[in-house]
Amino acid sequence: MWHLGEDPTGTSPQYTDSVGSVRNGIATNAPTRTTGVIGDAADLSGATDSINMSSDLSVVLGASSTFSCWMRTSQTGTGNPWSSPGLTGIEQGGGSNDIFFGWLDTTGLIGITAGNGANAKSSFVVSNNAWRHVTMTRNSATGAAVFYINGVQSGSATSETGNKTLAFTFLGRMVNASNFNGLMDEVRVYSSVQSAAQVLADFKYMSNTHVIYNTIETGP
Repeated sequence: MWHLGEDPTGTSPQYTDSVGSVRNGIATNAPTRTTGVIGDAADLSGATDSINMSSDLSVVLGASSTFSCWMRTSQTGTGNPWSSPGLTGIEQGGGSNDIFFGWLDTTGLIGITAGNGANAKSSFVVSNNAWRHVTMTRNSATGAAVFYINGVQSGSATSETGNKTLAFTFLGRMVNASNFNGLMDEVRVYSSVQSAAQVLADFKYMSNTHVIYNTIETGP
């Protein structure tokens, strides 16, 4: 879990994994700090800005896993993940041991593609320059990918099965492909497929809508 509110000009590694692992991020090129959804966020608007976690993310995201973050962008891509911007992943030229998490297509839909399998995409456009909480799950046994926008399921599809083991270490960049151009906040990675209830609860806690007060609590 990375809050991404730290000063990218501070002592490296600048971005601390708040669960206490060794996956602390290093500001790469010139990311800046800006106002996020919860505190500050990382501004990766430069063409080559990214965050190097200095630890292989394929160990988690190459298998059954969940990736979530708040994102804001007006960027779009192409019809292929290897030539589009994305949140994290890696392209293996001429091979299929690669994965693309959070790549943006020509219309601003967000997708997951494993290997050379089918492109699994959301049914909601995320490139309208508004903050969106995006969650993507992938089951490596079945290839099933599910997308949630602001805690609500927004599409599902099937890509290639199997674990993808080619190492990658960056947030805001798909290695050998393209960089994400926009803002990222509150990145969370899980080594399991989160349920719809878990995804919704995560969104509600971060947006402070998990508690509803009645008149007896709020007073006259």
